[in-house]
Amino acid sequence: MWQCYRNTSWWRLLTNSRKSLLSTQQLMELFCRTDQHLICSVCVDQHKGHDTVSSAAERKQRQTQLEAKKSLLLQSLQNKEKDLKKLQQTAQDITCTAKKVIKESGDMFTEMILLLKERRSEIEKQIQSDQEIKLNQVQTFQDQLQKDISELKSTISQLDILSLTPDHNQFILCYPPLSTDVKVTESRVNIQDLKEDFEYMTRALSALKDKLQLTLKEFKLLEPEEITREDFIRYACDITLDQNTAQRYISLSDGNKKVTVDKNHIYTNLQGRFQNCKVMSKESLPGRCYWEVEWSVKLWVRIAVLYKDIHRQGSGFGNNDTSWALRCEKSKFSFWFNGVETRVSGPVSSRIGVYLDHSEGVLSFYSVKDQSMSLLHKVKTNFTQPLFAGFLKKLGLDSAEKPVQLEVYSGQPQGQQINLQCVFPLPAHGSIMDRTAAGMKRRKSAVQRSQRGHQGERAAHREAPVRGN
Repeated sequence: MWQCYRNTSWWRLLTNSRKSLLSTQQLMELFCRTDQHLICSVCVDQHKGHDTVSSAAERKQRQTQLEAKKSLLLQSLQNKEKDLKKLQQTAQDITCTAKKVIKESGDMFTEMILLLKERRSEIEKQIQSDQEIKLNQVQTFQDQLQKDISELKSTISQLDILSLTPDHNQFILCYPPLSTDVKVTESRVNIQDLKEDFEYMTRALSALKDKLQLTLKEFKLLEPEEITREDFIRYACDITLDQNTAQRYISLSDGNKKVTVDKNHIYTNLQGRFQNCKVMSKESLPGRCYWEVEWSVKLWVRIAVLYKDIHRQGSGFGNNDTSWALRCEKSKFSFWFNGVETRVSGPVSSRIGVYLDHSEGVLSFYSVKDQSMSLLHKVKTNFTQPLFAGFLKKLGLDSAEKPVQLEVYSGQPQGQQINLQCVFPLPAHGSIMDRTAAGMKRRKSAVQRSQRGHQGERAAHREAPVRGN
């Protein structure tokens, strides 16, 4: 293994040093730490008062330092290898997510195309039905006109014959039946009415096409934007934990905002108390709110939102369809819902921010460090009941284990000191995250306009046969 070093200056220096010391190796048995070089027993008097030791002792000390440096380098190597694996996993996750989004968007476009084809088929059938109705109306008018024409021709022929009668008496006798007043009748057929329904359909479809084009122009993919803690502080809400739901070994303090797992603290049994190491908030969460959780654990903790009617026994938060939970561990995060785990990539932090918009069905978890935030996981669903905050800690009651603390609090604006036991500021009014939600609202408005266009087209479609009748 030393072959690769033989041509280096370091190797040549080591070789020359060894050669120069061979002749005096037996004499150089001491090392002057003050002057940092080897000395012999003859020169020891010149280093009187210096820190001198045997070369073997110096070697032993430096060998220990060498092993310590090597250990640090190995630790650094392991950390970088772990970071490399995380980046590789992140790349795989990005690729998988992109493929999933491409497939989902493709499926959505396919559904829209099928919907348009279905509507086209329905409209074509309706037009064909209207065509048949109109043609029947035209045929009826034609038959009636043919009859009227025949009668008029017969009458005109009789008048011609009468006018040629030479006998005056005969003319007078035959005239009375034909003396009825004759008026010129105009056409009773309104050709414009027969065409109008088809033209109205064309105008409705043209308007629908224009609205669809406008919707597609307004639809823009939102670019990821930098999110800061200040964007969420205005939605901070006051969360007080419910002592009557806390598991027997959970102790609440600091205004029921601080959770401590302590085997020496035992509550009495109540019907609404959790059997596992869990606790939930006393009040339901407002429609739009934000809070932060500072966790310090030896094992793991789950930060959740849940329905009030969740079972007090059995599975933990995220293992059913009535709770959504982020599991926090020392080196990783994962999201749980209905017993399904979703791996979460992002910076590990002891402070987690949770944002909820109940009406929009949005739940987001963030890793918080100072004033910066990194999105860990976002849920878009339909919440059917009021939500409560919940916390689950794996219970480890080793006698040597210190009580585990979990603190719930709201953040303060930048420039002020953060107090983990502070009073929660009231949530501000207004729309959520104007910068990040504007695009979503634009898309929602465009979809609503498109839906109104579809409704108008359907209304026109229903009216078309009536106008033809």
